Amino acid sequence: MSKMPEISVIVPVYNSEKYLDDCIRSIIGQSYTDWELLLIDDGSTDSSGKICDGYALQDSRIKVLHKENGGVSSSRNLGLDNACGNWVTFIDSDDWVEQDYLSDMAAHADSDVEIVMSYPKTYTGNGMNLPAEHYGGLIASEDFSLLFSECGMGKYTYSVCKLYSLPWLREKHLRFPENISMGEDHIFLYEAILDACKVYVSPHSNYCYRYVASGLSKQLQAPDSEYYVYQRLYELINQIISRYSIKDYKVLQQFDAIIVRYVNRVLRTLYTQTLPRQKRLQILYSLDFSRINYKECGFSGFAKRILYSRHCIVIYDFLKYAMRSLKNLL
Repeated sequence: MSKMPEISVIVPVYNSEKYLDDCIRSIIGQSYTDWELLLIDDGSTDSSGKICDGYALQDSRIKVLHKENGGVSSSRNLGLDNACGNWVTFIDSDDWVEQDYLSDMAAHADSDVEIVMSYPKTYTGNGMNLPAEHYGGLIASEDFSLLFSECGMGKYTYSVCKLYSLPWLREKHLRFPENISMGEDHIFLYEAILDACKVYVSPHSNYCYRYVASGLSKQLQAPDSEYYVYQRLYELINQIISRYSIKDYKVLQQFDAIIVRYVNRVLRTLYTQTLPRQKRLQILYSLDFSRINYKECGFSGFAKRILYSRHCIVIYDFLKYAMRSLKNLL
């Protein structure tokens, strides 16, 4: 009977033929060798699936799972369902990792730690940008405020650069929400932090994040999906602030910026897609506009403060819907 691997590496793959070789080769070339690689082909229409199959023929540690296109969350969840390691990490198919990435992460994967975190280098095409220096070391739950005030976890919310205890993830039933295509990383990480007892933050930066400009972040989901992300993140952020007694002004500003980002996405989708007026108003009344820093917006901020106030929501909705109708006529 073959020994189970220590680390399962999950790589969701969708039309990644341009960068996929770099990603897979960087994993094969790791100084740490006790791993399995799960390549989840999410219904690719290019040669990505064939590339994955080719590597699986060369290395018995590599497994390929082909599925119908369902999004990155469903791919990661399928990987979690099929992973055999004690620990699991996620790597994006257009990124790559340096030779000691797994070794450095595994060095801190103790039995009483649920999550090991590190920081990415960002490659923009014009060179590599290193992350700012952050606090490193073991952090217990009573000090989790440090994850945000000193470790930047209001910013580094990617699913990558994290090593999770797989038995713990399964015990806590932690999975990526599949009904959304934006914000799933945020939700997964914050749910994990709220369930964890100890986190080790590694000072190493061996993960190379390839920044590829795309319009995905500007694409809107259905109104119910956008509203779900806002509601869930709003709930999680408030739990984190309350449980870990976060009072650091800069951290609170980071959280406000996250909430405002998703408030704006909800507002945009309400008037780009057809939704009954009563449903629009119900959503508008539930949004927390107080997180918006109006003072930094001049006159427009002052106008928004008035329009977003509860007694002007109906007027705001009327104006926005009228503008949409006029735009459609033109």
